[in-house]
Amino acid sequence: MTDSAKLDLILEKVNYLDEKVNNLEIDLQEVKQKVTKTDLTIENEIRVNIQRVAEGHFDLSRKLNKCIILSNEIKDKQEIQGIYINIYNNKLGVL
Repeated sequence: MTDSAKLDLILEKVNYLDEKVNNLEIDLQEVKQKVTKTDLTIENEIRVNIQRVAEGHFDLSRKLNKCIILSNEIKDKQEIQGIYINIYNNKLGVL
């Protein structure tokens, strides 16, 4: 093989590698765009929706705590009323 043929073969290989590198750069740009799009989606949509859900759960938790307190107050009043009813029943039974 002559020096000219070797040089042509090397140039072919260099051109082939250059084309492959260019293709990889194009693919890398596409991947970067997809990652950027995914990051924006996470930042602008998913995070906001998670915050809304968390706020909703916080409100539900607060309302549940209020209902539990109210339920306990009603239960306490019912117990006191039950005691008064027993007291008056005993008084009425004695008379």
